[in-house]
Amino acid sequence: MNEPDLTLDQMRELHPNLQYRVHLATCSIAPPSTPMTAAMHAVLAALLRPAWTEFENTADYVREHAATLLGAATEQIALVPNVSIGAYQVASTQRWRGARRRVLVCASDFPGIAHVWLAQQVRGCEVVFVDTPPGTNPVDAYRAVLDERTAIVCAPLVTYRDGLRLPIADLARHAHAVGAKLLVDASQAVGVMPVDVASLDCDYLVTATSKYLLGLPGLALLYVRRPAAGPKPTLTGWQARQQPFDFDPLTLDWPPSARRLETGTPAVAAIYGAVAGLQMIGRLDLSAVHQHVTGLVNHAAQRLRSRGERLTLPNPEHRGAHLVLHDASPQTLAHWLERHNILTAPRAGILRIAFHAFNNHDDVNTLCDAIEAHRSTRTAAAAGVGRVA
Repeated sequence: MNEPDLTLDQMRELHPNLQYRVHLATCSIAPPSTPMTAAMHAVLAALLRPAWTEFENTADYVREHAATLLGAATEQIALVPNVSIGAYQVASTQRWRGARRRVLVCASDFPGIAHVWLAQQVRGCEVVFVDTPPGTNPVDAYRAVLDERTAIVCAPLVTYRDGLRLPIADLARHAHAVGAKLLVDASQAVGVMPVDVASLDCDYLVTATSKYLLGLPGLALLYVRRPAAGPKPTLTGWQARQQPFDFDPLTLDWPPSARRLETGTPAVAAIYGAVAGLQMIGRLDLSAVHQHVTGLVNHAAQRLRSRGERLTLPNPEHRGAHLVLHDASPQTLAHWLERHNILTAPRAGILRIAFHAFNNHDDVNTLCDAIEAHRSTRTAAAAGVGRVA
């Protein structure tokens, strides 16, 4: 029997630390929850008995529920250690021959993906970076360099740095028109908005389970539209065999499913964590979550701009679940906020402020008041420098 849907208030109650801490860093890592705590106890309990069958069943559960969430078939889902390995497994099934050697990579993509493609240059791959600044049409930037030389178009559904949501379905149409495939990094989207691989029309999609899917680091999901098509991967392991528990070192075979892209023993704790996260996400109306989060982004942007803060905020139709505040020392600001029980996600030159179903307007107001207090404190300190008593 399916569990009843979760309301936003109930979602917040499942994260008891939010009673005393404002978590605005889900674009980086999820906050702990009571289901996560129960999942970690389940891992430890499993170690007291023969556990491998249970571990395998739990991994199957993740594949099945990830497929449901993404609108895919279970056979199209592989479990990989992280997003970089997911991207590499796609790269390893390409053969850079003839004229079709080009990969188009978003200049705002996460380095862990961009670096994978740069490393393929020794195999004959040509990498072209595509700049997609907020306020412009990202598809136009890709189309300017998209032609029959392109093998792969690599694009984030939402950029990790600027929170820009790309029109992936439109990009897929143009990529397929010239015979190119499309790889989507959906780590900044899955779990906080509806994501359907059929609607996106992508050939590959990879997403971490440690962010908006509310799991732990150590696991990512890789969707492959046609797993058995094309060359076999060069990174493999015992979990990628047709009969893994035959333990046959002399036979290298691949199943027709996306499991052929898996490798060795997965991070078991992260798999249990993924179950906890997927169960919570599966009980949410993600359209309602997206609407709720968009409202929080807009509210935060209005308040911060009214206080003179400089933001990067894409057009409304291209917004993800986080906004970006520019600061000369974002690490200093983030550490100050953390001391006041507000968790954010700093990067070079920016502070990322991310929202999920469990956040509310009180979180926004607490953040804005804290940032204003930080600015006032620094202004007062600067004014005191050099004074003679």
